[in-house]
Amino acid sequence: NFKAATADLKTALLKDNNNVKAQLKLAEVAYRLGDYSAAQDYLSAIEKIGIINDESKILSYRLMLAQGKFDAVIKAGESEKVISESMKLSFMAQAFNGLGQYDRAFDAFGRGLSIDPKNIDILNERGKTFIVKEDYPSAEKDINAILGMNPDNAVALYQQGLIKVIRGDIASAKASLEKSAAGA
Repeated sequence: NFKAATADLKTALLKDNNNVKAQLKLAEVAYRLGDYSAAQDYLSAIEKIGIINDESKILSYRLMLAQGKFDAVIKAGESEKVISESMKLSFMAQAFNGLGQYDRAFDAFGRGLSIDPKNIDILNERGKTFIVKEDYPSAEKDINAILGMNPDNAVALYQQGLIKVIRGDIASAKASLEKSAAGA
């Protein structure tokens, strides 16, 4: 029960305002619900406590991207020390993508994949960028690599369906999109 879980987390914070785990879970819930202000408040509370870990940093980057704060993502990424290099490069690539700087995005995706060639998140994000650039064969290469590792990856299945729709293969697209929706 979603409401009960959220209430339990808020109760945990009332008992101990320094409960980083509860703060982080509530930040994640707020982010997923689109309440970016609340998510930022919880992340700020975590920073004040002084316990910054990869989970809080990753959520912070996701939040900045969702809010369109692409320059802030790039600036933060330039001095990032908490999360992995490949993850940092993925976030920076997404920011370059958001700014329409596709060459820089592809460079960052490539550097991230040179570190972690099987990183599904980077492959998914690069695939999205290939679709935006209408380079469907390259997108399909990334999609197929992802589905080879994880045949039920909802994002890759969605992208596969999208490309099939663009090409007019509606029947085949429907199967990919239905499987994507089932996995989401």
